[in-house]
Amino acid sequence: MKSANFIYKVLSTFFFVGYLPFIPGTFGSLAGIAVYIPIKDSGIVYPIVLLGLLAVGLKSSSRAEAIFKQKDSPRIVIDEVCGMLLSLIFIPVSYINIIAAF
Repeated sequence: MKSANFIYKVLSTFFFVGYLPFIPGTFGSLAGIAVYIPIKDSGIVYPIVLLGLLAVGLKSSSRAEAIFKQKDSPRIVIDEVCGMLLSLIFIPVSYINIIAAF
């Protein structure tokens, strides 16, 4: 069970971005941009990655709340990653739009 808890922590904190000591949600959004950049022009890959992250986020964040013993823990940032990808999916690719979405 401990290894499963570790995996849930890794996923919900998006590879420990959520453990940064200040503004972890903002860094989670930046991580979302880091995911967006390489997949933005890849057609079918973008929605597959987004749906995969949404599924992983739903499962891992609910489990992580129990592990962290805290409702809506600031360490859980996978929702910020998904939110960033969702906000950018239907708008034209440009740095101005990325900044506006951020």
